[in-house]
Amino acid sequence: MESSLKPKSIVEVVAKAIRRKSVLSFTYDGVEQLVVEPVVLGIHKETGKHVLRCYKSYPPQIWDKADNWYLCELDKITNMKTPPVRAKNFRKGCKTLTGDMSEVIEASSDYEKLGLLKNPKK
Repeated sequence: MESSLKPKSIVEVVAKAIRRKSVLSFTYDGVEQLVVEPVVLGIHKETGKHVLRCYKSYPPQIWDKADNWYLCELDKITNMKTPPVRAKNFRKGCKTLTGDMSEVIEASSDYEKLGLLKNPKK
């Protein structure tokens, strides 16, 4: 899917990728090319913007690292694609998945089951 998606469509694509445990590929902030495992989609509690908590899965790492976790603003994402790759069930290293979100729109069931979400889905 290309960047011609309207913001609501991007939200829908990200939510679907989280539910299906799909990997996403996109350009972030016009510069960085990311391949990520989307984990939580929500609303940032200070800016009110749609944000995605995700794990940068490429290049592959032997161990899960805290610095591979990203919080991306959806309005800075372009050239989004959904490659035919599945996300890993669980990644370690993130201190807070939802602490900076006022609302969770969609979250990976793996993280919900483990009770790692501070702001459960509404």
